[in-house]
Amino acid sequence: MHNILAFEADRRTVNITINSFNTELSKEQRAKLFPAIGRLWPEGNNQLARADEIDQVRLACENISEYRSFFNDLGGSQGNGSGGYDDTTPHLEDRFFRMEVHLNKQSFMQQFQYGIFYSYMKLKEQEIRNLTWIAECIAQDAKDRIQDFIPIF
Repeated sequence: MHNILAFEADRRTVNITINSFNTELSKEQRAKLFPAIGRLWPEGNNQLARADEIDQVRLACENISEYRSFFNDLGGSQGNGSGGYDDTTPHLEDRFFRMEVHLNKQSFMQQFQYGIFYSYMKLKEQEIRNLTWIAECIAQDAKDRIQDFIPIF
């Protein structure tokens, strides 16, 4: 459960950082939103609090080997001028979701603990996202993209 919580905290920190680019949110306000746990805390959080572009986010996450590959092939700046993500962001989100599924599956391989119930619910949420993705692909006649869901098992 510790690994799952640390990953979730780090994912939220990265998302807060990237979503705050080109907004009125100051760097001090951004830092106050960061969780005080995770593998990036405290040094990575300090770097992310000062970040102004996606390359600085990439550098802050370089110290964690599992996160290093998340930023490969994303290109340069991710800001689209409105403070949101551009077309490369779904790839980053997909990488976060894949890691989340991996960690939740691993929790079933440990001795009994309450984290299994949390993992079960998170895997069910991913299953719902997968079904929604497939339904949207069918509705939009994009059947060639149906296989782009995140497999659970």
